[in-house]
Amino acid sequence: MNEIKICPIGKIVNGSEIKIVLDQKYAEALKGLDGFSHVQILWWMGGCDNEDDRNVVVEEKPYKNGPDEI
Repeated sequence: MNEIKICPIGKIVNGSEIKIVLDQKYAEALKGLDGFSHVQILWWMGGCDNEDDRNVVVEEKPYKNGPDEI
């Protein structure tokens, strides 16, 4: 199986509002984006990136309004 290399290009910031802060060197990639109604964001929860958490495939009630298992 091939490995996938993930390189962060910004961060999600949770303050008075939730926003994505893109590293400045990638800002030019946003040109023309205003013509679209949606974008897809792929994010990685780096604080849970360890061998034990990677082996969990079912989680109980992961968030308040979520299903009993996901």
